[in-house]
Amino acid sequence: TPEMVGEKPYGYKEDSSGTSNVSLWGPTSGQALKMPLFWFTGIALFLGGVALMGVQQCFPTSMQLDFGLAAAVASNAVSIHMILICAGKLIMGWLYDRFDYKVGILYSSLMAVIGILLLMMPGMSPAMAYVFAVCFGLGNMSSTVTSTTVTSGIFGLRDYGTIYGFISMFMT
Repeated sequence: TPEMVGEKPYGYKEDSSGTSNVSLWGPTSGQALKMPLFWFTGIALFLGGVALMGVQQCFPTSMQLDFGLAAAVASNAVSIHMILICAGKLIMGWLYDRFDYKVGILYSSLMAVIGILLLMMPGMSPAMAYVFAVCFGLGNMSSTVTSTTVTSGIFGLRDYGTIYGFISMFMT
C-alpha cells in the first residue's frame, strides 16, 4: 500500500481538519461493461491503435517503394520517429498533468493526422519524410499512453484496475 512506503494514495487530499479526503469516483466494472460509452471507448482505442501501428509498420517500405526514397532516408525517418515517440510520451505526460486528458488526445491526434496526411501527399522529398517522422512520432505514442489516462478520465479510479484490464484487451 502507499502507506507502507511512506506515500499517500492517489487522489489524497487533506482538508482543513486534517482528515483524509480520498475521493474514488466512477462505476464498478460490472456497471462499466453495461455502458455504451465503455464499448465506444474500447472500439475507438482499438481503431486508433490499428491505424497508428499500421502506418508505423508500413511507412519505411512506402517511402522506398512508393516515393523512391533511399533506404537511408527511410531508416533515418524511422530513427527520428522512434526517438520522438519517447519525447512525445513526456510531452503527453506534461499535457495530462497540466490540462485535461482531452487536450492530450487532441494534441496527439492532430500530430498523427498531420503526419499521415504528409505521407499521403505525392512526391515526398527527404525533407518531407523527416517532417512526417517528427509529426507522426509526436502523435504515435498515444496508442500506449492514452488508454490509461482515458480510462481513468472517463471511468474514474473506483474500479480502475479491472476496467483498464478490459480496455487493454481492445488495445492488444
